[in-house]
Amino acid sequence: MIKRLALGALTLLLGGVLFGGALLYVKGRDYPKPSGDPLTKAAFTGINVVDVVNGRVVTGQTVLVRDGKIKAMGADGSVALPNSVPQIDMRGR
Repeated sequence: MIKRLALGALTLLLGGVLFGGALLYVKGRDYPKPSGDPLTKAAFTGINVVDVVNGRVVTGQTVLVRDGKIKAMGADGSVALPNSVPQIDMRGR
């Protein structure tokens, strides 16, 4: 019983040391800051959309996003895209 408690305490201690070290490593990293204006509108083409209602994947879709919300979605070529919207080809990604 004492051996089991000692092993459990050692496991917790080791886990805490590893977790704490990982947090310090991540906190100390200098990650790049985003530059420029955030992307407020975009059309993602050639993507696969997961239909969670019917449990299937719909391939070859275009999703129009504006201000962080989906504004339109449909098969590639069927969604009317304004000229000012950048198109991001997602095929094969």
